[in-house]
Amino acid sequence: MDVMECRIILQILDRGVLDHVDDDELPGRVESFIGENRIPVTYEVLLKGARMIKHEDLARSGRSLSEKQRSIPGLTQADLDLLKTEGHWRHQPLTLYMTVALASVAAIVQGWDQTGTNGANLQWPKEFISGYKATDLTGQNALIVGLVNAAPYIVIAVLACWISDPLNHWLGRRKTIWIGALLSLIAPIASAFTRRWPQLLGCRFLLGAGMGLKEVTVPILSAEIAPPEIRGALVMSWQICTAAGIFLGSIANLVAIEFVPDHPDQRHSNIWRYQLGSAFIPAVPLLFGIFYCPESPRWLIRKNRPREAYFSLLRLRGQRRELLAARDLYYIHEELSSNPEGGSTIEDTFGRFKELFVGKKRVRRATVAASTAMIAQQLCGINILAFYSSTLFSNLLHPEAADENDPDLRTPLYLTLGFGAANFLFAWPAFFIIDRFGRRVLLLSTFPLMFIFLLTAGLCVEIKDASIKTKVVTTMIILFAASYSPGVGPIAFTYSAEVFPMSHREIGMSWAVAMNNLFAAALSLSFPSINQKFSHHGAGAMEFFAGLNLLSWILVFLFVPETCLRTLENISLVFAIETTKHMQHQIFKVTPWFWKKVTFRDPGPCPLFYQKDIVQSMELRPVEQLL
Repeated sequence: MDVMECRIILQILDRGVLDHVDDDELPGRVESFIGENRIPVTYEVLLKGARMIKHEDLARSGRSLSEKQRSIPGLTQADLDLLKTEGHWRHQPLTLYMTVALASVAAIVQGWDQTGTNGANLQWPKEFISGYKATDLTGQNALIVGLVNAAPYIVIAVLACWISDPLNHWLGRRKTIWIGALLSLIAPIASAFTRRWPQLLGCRFLLGAGMGLKEVTVPILSAEIAPPEIRGALVMSWQICTAAGIFLGSIANLVAIEFVPDHPDQRHSNIWRYQLGSAFIPAVPLLFGIFYCPESPRWLIRKNRPREAYFSLLRLRGQRRELLAARDLYYIHEELSSNPEGGSTIEDTFGRFKELFVGKKRVRRATVAASTAMIAQQLCGINILAFYSSTLFSNLLHPEAADENDPDLRTPLYLTLGFGAANFLFAWPAFFIIDRFGRRVLLLSTFPLMFIFLLTAGLCVEIKDASIKTKVVTTMIILFAASYSPGVGPIAFTYSAEVFPMSHREIGMSWAVAMNNLFAAALSLSFPSINQKFSHHGAGAMEFFAGLNLLSWILVFLFVPETCLRTLENISLVFAIETTKHMQHQIFKVTPWFWKKVTFRDPGPCPLFYQKDIVQSMELRPVEQLL
């Protein structure tokens, strides 16, 4: 039997990035790395960091300092204290938080645009579409309204996601985000001055290009600069800021109604112009602030700029924690050096795209998992409410007045504000639980709640008493948003940003974001017609999406493995195991365990997918076939 055929998955799971390097060989490799790249760190510090990588389990174990010093000479108690606190929130430098926060301001544009359009939907169609009636969205009217709402997401899925890969390769994370911010500044302002719906559609296409560049790049940047212990929480700041944008956009909608002088004829109102145009505001600080943030050290090393990568890591890990910066620098260098795909060039873009589906099994499994998480986020129905909640509330409250020249605009927008507030406030708990309980657990626990609340909202639309109906349906929709926010809301993008290897990270994230926005566009485009066919003022549509929440739960249960508390590099080990093995484990081991749990029997601890007995039971095969 060939030696390669004797490497089983268990060996992969136990393999470190420096396991193939002897202790005697390591000093020479470190000295060569410093000399060739003029790294401004002492040889002793970098060698100590390299030895901490090689003997990580020992360094983090409870053994005495003297025992650890035998394998890691020069290790001090201060170094061990540094290891213990490196993943704690209060020990991170301000630069790390500022970088993630400023980059995630890009998400505010997304959320603000959703609610800006949400409010504007009550008025702009009356000005641009001849014979428009809100209660008769059929044929061409439904197509135009749906197309204008879906336009940014069509562009993201078809164009922006894919140009982000070469732009990230050529320009890096910061410059790509800056280009997206510039487009996101121009498009909303131009939208406010349109005179026909095709012009508005063009502005929406331009906005989609900017949104797509940021939507792909920001989660990648956040994932690449964050320590693994808090990576999930920091990457999910994208969702926090999206929710904040929805909330702020809802406030802007109400401000426009209260303070913008209106036209006596609602068909020529200017309120909707301010609602759409206000989305430029969050793009301003992003446009001017992004270059104050450090560039991704992983991108810099891949571009053969390790000296700059060290300075970036020093800012991200703390000026007084150069040992951590040196260790992470050498870790990334060795990982990318040992992975021949890690330095893939732009000429390989189409080849890497093909490998998302065929050839590289590890990459294909990540593609399946990320696509499932992204599609599930759209199937749950959250963006339908984000796009059309004002219209739904208006039809629910005053179905007979929806087409009048002077409809009640305030009440639907105040209810939408409540929806946005719940979405924003309940996203914060995910900061503290996403890395404690894991991505998968939060997904599986929140989808059933969303199913219950959305189904109840749909059923309660049939209540005859208008006052009771409004209160119950609104409460259920707000509870639905509260369930979404700590679950699939932050996890879809967090998960997709971390599951792909460095060589396929941009193209993989591009695919995942394309799937997310393709489904968002399809739902946004088709919802006016769907809602009209189901009728009953949104009841059938809400019940329909409630059913899709159950479908999403099944997809996550079968196709989304856990990635919590793993470094970006060794997440590859999770996807070394076949997807079918994961499905079999969930069906034949986890399901019986859960049944015993809910029937009040003692099933013991939940069987873990990555236990060694599962790994050892797998067929021997070459490593290349697994990865």
